[in-house]
Amino acid sequence: MNPQELEENIQKMIKDERKTVSHLGNTIKKTKNNVIKILMQILLIDSLKHAKILEIILSMQKTPKLESSELGEVAQHLKEHVEEEKIMMENFEDMVDKVEDQKIRFLLENIITDEKRHHNIVERITELVVDSETSDDAWWDFLYRYSRLTK
Repeated sequence: MNPQELEENIQKMIKDERKTVSHLGNTIKKTKNNVIKILMQILLIDSLKHAKILEIILSMQKTPKLESSELGEVAQHLKEHVEEEKIMMENFEDMVDKVEDQKIRFLLENIITDEKRHHNIVERITELVVDSETSDDAWWDFLYRYSRLTK
């Protein structure tokens, strides 16, 4: 597929993902069933993620790599986020210990699992950013390993 065809196909896919987001949003608004709302919200978020990834694919050839002048600021933001994730995990863990309703407990435990994964990912990204010698291959290796962990 030539670059122009690829770009056209990706643009169409972005529109399709955004249309799906809209449809799922309407379904969420129309249903009173909380389980359906949760499941549709998960799908909606995945479609938003897919659209964003497709946008990044379009910009990959145009976007420069992280400049060394940016590293300090990016690293500081990431370190702050690591601390925020840690506090959020602790708050959810405290809450789940006090909740007796099994349905709510189940949902909170799923959030805790996500928060732990997010925390580990942000910690690793921070390490890679701080190591200004991190190669493009190391970033892609991390992405490949991360993507396998989330399935």
